[in-house]
Amino acid sequence: MLLGVSYVHILGIQPPYVDNMDFQNNKCPLERMQNFLGTAYDTSCHILGNAGQCLGPDIYFEIPSLAQHFTQSSMIIFGNPQLLPEYKMKSLVRIFLRPYIQHCPLSCYQTCILPLLTAFCPLMQLRLTAKWTIIDQRSADGVLVDDNPESDECVEDQLTRQVTREYAELLNSVLLYVKRQDDQQTNSEAMNSDDNSEKQSNVKEPKLSEIGQLVMDNESVYPAVILVIFSGLSWDDTSICHKFSTFCLPIVKYMIEKGRVTNELAVFMFSRVLYGLQQHGEHEMNQYMLLGLGLHIYQTLVKLNVCVNQVLTNIPNAPVEMIDKLKRCLEERKTSEKKLKDIFKKIVSPIIGVSLGEKFKREVKIENLPQMFRRRRKENDNSEDKINDISSLFRPQPK
Repeated sequence: MLLGVSYVHILGIQPPYVDNMDFQNNKCPLERMQNFLGTAYDTSCHILGNAGQCLGPDIYFEIPSLAQHFTQSSMIIFGNPQLLPEYKMKSLVRIFLRPYIQHCPLSCYQTCILPLLTAFCPLMQLRLTAKWTIIDQRSADGVLVDDNPESDECVEDQLTRQVTREYAELLNSVLLYVKRQDDQQTNSEAMNSDDNSEKQSNVKEPKLSEIGQLVMDNESVYPAVILVIFSGLSWDDTSICHKFSTFCLPIVKYMIEKGRVTNELAVFMFSRVLYGLQQHGEHEMNQYMLLGLGLHIYQTLVKLNVCVNQVLTNIPNAPVEMIDKLKRCLEERKTSEKKLKDIFKKIVSPIIGVSLGEKFKREVKIENLPQMFRRRRKENDNSEDKINDISSLFRPQPK
């Protein structure tokens, strides 16, 4: 059962003033028991998540079968996911898993993190897919949950979005390389001595971290991760789409490097990017990110899978000549990235989403108007009036 404090926190409502000294507010035994169990769960997650930082990695993460104890524990409930409510899943991700993974040393990734992700990622994929299917169906039917902000549908909608954002932050700490404090301290002197030009030249694309590569190599984990990330590009939340788009290109490059990209997977990844453009194309930042992501994925996959090119040809009203032009430009390798992006944008423009105010807007065509001011033609001067030399100004005129 969702507690009143959590209920108000999820909806973002200012909680009412409560006098803790008033004994009447804590009179119900059921509410006291619920508050105690909720507080005990959150406190346990805090302790287990931050024990690696407090006790030290050499002590905490060297406990035999530590990950197996978590997966089999009745508190975490990986074995019975139906018993774990959605609002507790948020605490599990933010309070326990994120600090646990961030403080885990590199030597313990295989034994302490992978067993947890093997049990947790497929569970999150099933949960989030089911929740967002319901949300997308409501939006397709035109059901507005904001009419009654305290309804069960609104609470479920907001809670699903918050859990998805927390899971995106967890995937960010797992998949992408993030500099730790030790690395930042050792490189601080070198960074201070570099010039601004050198800093700009050293900016690199995001890469998969060591634990991210282990996740992509594990056949029990990476299918669930790829399904959530690429499906999330078309979910009705711009921040989630923006966050997931940063994971896509490193994953695609690593999967191609390992030779695991099949025709079905290539079509799925590229088509989900196009679905994201259809859903979030009205927002400039999301459109910019997805256009660049779609072009990079097309460049990377079209050499290996011809089916990716068929996805572009199946776009309704897509200009075929622009698709052929994009092929030629990629083969020549002389066209700038900006021109390639413009060509790609013209190809996918029929499916790029637009706002409601721009959807049925008529194009205004203004023809060339006549000139308001016409230049007068210069009158032909007589040869007698022309001044050929400055000395003629000082000659006496004949009487």
